[in-house]
Amino acid sequence: MTKDARAFTSRQYESGASIALVGLRGVGKRSLGFIAAAHLQRRFVSEGLYFEHVTGAKKSAYISLHGQDEFHRRSDDVLEQMLAKYSQDCVLDCGIATLTANGRAILRHFAQTHPVVHITRDFDHIPGIASLTPAQKLQLQQCDLRHRSCSNFEYFNLEDVNAKRGQSQGTSPDAATTLRRTKEDIQNFVDFITGQQRFPGSGPFSLSAVPIESRRQSFVTSGSLSAFSRAVDLEVQQDSGEDAFELVVDTLHESSTSHLAGTIARLRRGLKVPIILSLSTTPITGEQTVDEVFNLLQVLLRHGVEYLTVPVSIDDSHLRALVANRGATKLIGTVHIDTSAPGAWSDPGRNNICQRAQQLELDAVRLTQPAVNHQDNDDLYNFLTHIRHTTDIIVTAHNTGLLGRSSRISCRTMTPVRQFSQASLAFSELDPESQVTIADINSALFASFKMDPLRFYILGESVSYSCSPPMYNAAFELYGLRHTFDHKDVAAFEQLLETASAASFGGSAISFPFKEQAYRACTATSPHASIIGSVNTIIPLRSGVGPALGEHAENRNRAGQVSGLYGDNSDWYSIFINVWNKLSPHNAARLDRATALLLGAGGSARSALYALLQLGIGEVCVLNRTRERAADMTKHFQEWCDRTNKRRRSSYWIIITSGLGLKPQPLSSTASHQMCGWQITNLGKRVDSCLWNGLITRVVALQ
Repeated sequence: MTKDARAFTSRQYESGASIALVGLRGVGKRSLGFIAAAHLQRRFVSEGLYFEHVTGAKKSAYISLHGQDEFHRRSDDVLEQMLAKYSQDCVLDCGIATLTANGRAILRHFAQTHPVVHITRDFDHIPGIASLTPAQKLQLQQCDLRHRSCSNFEYFNLEDVNAKRGQSQGTSPDAATTLRRTKEDIQNFVDFITGQQRFPGSGPFSLSAVPIESRRQSFVTSGSLSAFSRAVDLEVQQDSGEDAFELVVDTLHESSTSHLAGTIARLRRGLKVPIILSLSTTPITGEQTVDEVFNLLQVLLRHGVEYLTVPVSIDDSHLRALVANRGATKLIGTVHIDTSAPGAWSDPGRNNICQRAQQLELDAVRLTQPAVNHQDNDDLYNFLTHIRHTTDIIVTAHNTGLLGRSSRISCRTMTPVRQFSQASLAFSELDPESQVTIADINSALFASFKMDPLRFYILGESVSYSCSPPMYNAAFELYGLRHTFDHKDVAAFEQLLETASAASFGGSAISFPFKEQAYRACTATSPHASIIGSVNTIIPLRSGVGPALGEHAENRNRAGQVSGLYGDNSDWYSIFINVWNKLSPHNAARLDRATALLLGAGGSARSALYALLQLGIGEVCVLNRTRERAADMTKHFQEWCDRTNKRRRSSYWIIITSGLGLKPQPLSSTASHQMCGWQITNLGKRVDSCLWNGLITRVVALQ
């Protein structure tokens, strides 16, 4: 690969660099672009409308007046002008301007400093495709392949299976339902390629805030690309508890790249965990040259996955090129040493591999070898202990084969595990019987006293109705965790603190009316809980553990004397995501002009108000029994908005004080239709209640 070609594949951009979308007509560029622009709070620009703005004529009229050749020349000029004018803080739908050679050259230049995403979809689902002849279909597919030469990312627009199923059953889902999964997919993708974190600073106890390679314990399941078929329903396979899924690309050629993109899209949507892409373990000699392997890895980088494994056996220049072009994808250097020599983990060459990976700025390194005897597992443990003190790079290693199974306990980071269901996924290892489940590993850790049985609760004034205990206990059993979860009614906050002080206390969900008291009793809280001023989760901090919260998080499965409490709040995000997922793209782009009515001013109301502010709601009206409590809450969040320059439509808050609907008693016919001047029929389609087993009042019944 030439130097110029390598420079083109760069995925390093300035903050706010515009995103360009390319692809065939009918793949969804305009819909996806509008959703992405609303999510990133950017301007959406369509090449078709911009062409009409510049030339004063629609494309069809322009062709009629000036002919095809002049149209293509003018179209290229308009594309270049649009890319230059809207190079920052925009999402650009490039239409069909990329079908000319000059248009693709313009995009190639733009892609050196901007993300250019090739949008694809199932070819048979493109509108109008059924009417084409086989020769025309082939010609269109060949035309679409040209987009890869002028783009640096590829995104597969996956059809919403639920929406399709609803239509087949005679129902007509609204736009919000139809596009909900599509919206989630494209939002997550553009967040990743732009390096945007929706909610940074969630705290060390939140797994989503800690990369899988940095966790004390993380698990990876795997499957091969050839094992997937388009009929696989991944949504029923989310029970394995993996922290990431490794897709082993064992076949990749021009006709299979679309299958790869579609498989990645289905995995992202179905499993909702980071994706690791890796090439099958074919030696780089004989069938594949180093350049061929390098080019395949560049193709895999186009898909914008979280992790890509790269063989450290390729030369430094190729590895440095991959590091320079990785974008947000993290690179894991891999080496499998097929040796039968005993004591191989003591070979200094293993240290050299890790040090070289660190010098090349890889993000992690993974070493494997077949176990010859049980001593190899002890040697592996000693190697990991030593290497973690001599290098800064993250190292994960395990032995393969039946004799290497116990090494999975020592390999605490990105440990390969077997899925509970093997119905449609094939393992990448040649000896699948040697793989163990998460339950196997956890059971071994409990048996060796490296993890302790703990007691978890939901604590509140009246929580016996909670569904949490059976759900958590079922999960504990499934994953081999010897913990228990129970509900416990407490009449006074002192009783809650007494329960939380036990050496076997593992943590608790906090319910009404103790969320604000629990917040004040915490030694430390998450950044979100600190803003909200209430918690719905407390976790013990143990004596004898270092001062860093991360150390306490790593020891969360150990019992011992409680020295303090860590508080977090997940209520707000549940409310946020519940509302956000049900918004149509059109309404999501206009939230700054929306008004929300919030009933209550307690701990849950604080979480709801924070969620509404994170959504960007322009105005919030609070309805509460006492004016003082509502005023305190709104003043607190008004000050937070001022400090953080949070956008809002007005500089004041409307506080409505009334007791209507807060007690289980019938409302008068007048009050049931009018609340302080608000017409019930105008409240909108979304009414959400944060109450467990709450009353179905007339307001709640509106949803």
